[in-house]
Order: sequence, then C-alpha cells, then structure tokens
Amino acid sequence: MSAPKTDIEKQTRRHRAALIGMWVAVGLALGLFVIWLVWVFAYPAPETDARAIEAQGEAEITAPAEPVTPESKADPAPAEQ
Repeated sequence: MSAPKTDIEKQTRRHRAALIGMWVAVGLALGLFVIWLVWVFAYPAPETDARAIEAQGEAEITAPAEPVTPESKADPAPAEQ
C-alpha cells in the first residue's frame, strides 16, 4: 500500500533541514575518507633497517646447564626407618 496523498515538493520543503544535515554528514564522511587516503599514500611507513632490528634482538641468554624437570625439582624421598 502506498500513501494516498504524496506531494514530493511539499515533503522536500518540510524536511529541508534534515535532508541538508544528511548531505552534510555524507560529505564530511567522504571528505575525511579522502584525507585519510591522501595521508596514507603521501606518508608511507618508514623502511626499517634489518641490521638494526637484529642488533636490538640480540640478547644474552642464560640457561641452566641441565634442564629442570619435575623429578629433579622434587625433594628426595625421606629415609625409611
């Protein structure tokens, strides 16, 4: 079912502020999207130097000579009397 009396011009006049607000919101969203795209492609991520990453990644690793196992951590069995 459709509305019995539709007058597009009259509805446009009555809803002018809402329609303008929607167009402004869409324009703002598109503008921000374009600015974001320009920013992403104008300022690419800096290239990293692999040697610098390797130098930062090197660290002194100290580990016990023998790995700790659950058996070696347990207290020795008490002596039987």
